[in-house]
Formats: sequence, structure tokens, C-alpha cells
Amino acid sequence: MTTRNKETIKFMESITDGPLTFGKMLSSLRISDDIAQTELAKKAKVSKGLVCDIEKGRRDASIELAIKLAKIMDYPPETFLSILFEEQLRRAKSKLKVRIEEAA
Repeated sequence: MTTRNKETIKFMESITDGPLTFGKMLSSLRISDDIAQTELAKKAKVSKGLVCDIEKGRRDASIELAIKLAKIMDYPPETFLSILFEEQLRRAKSKLKVRIEEAA
């Protein structure tokens, strides 16, 4: 994860009252990029309801969907996956951290 991405995540955490969840990140980036849920869902070939449920924390994105959303929105897939995995580890009360890098 780049320094810029880390700074962005820290900023998002400061305005969302706590650890950044995948849903909060997705919602914040989508809104800042001026993309409607309907438009994002259509591009990802999923329902608007699924996008809404992910943003509200009612459902988790799959690894495949997280990568697809990152590519559609032009963000590094590593960032989306890191946030997704860290959220799942927090819920499991794990103290592990995630570091993802592209394979050579």
C-alpha cells in the first residue's frame, strides 16, 4: 500500500469514527468519484441492492467482486483487498495485519 493510500485511509478513518470498513470505503470513494450505486452495480454486473448492502455493512464483498470494483473505479485492487481482509480479521478479533503485494 502506498503512502498516499495510507494517508487516504487514515483520513477516511478520522471522518468515519473508527476503523475503515470496506463498505464505508466503497461508499466514500463512490460518492467522491460521483458514481451512483446503480451505475456501479451495472458496471460490476451485480444488483444495486448488493452494492447497497455492502456499503451498509450488511454483506461482505467477495474477493472477486472487490477486485472488480477496484478496477471499475480505477483504484489499486491491493487497497480494496487489504481493507476487506482487515475488516474480516477485526471481526474475528484477530490482531493480525494484512500486507498485499502483486506477485512477480
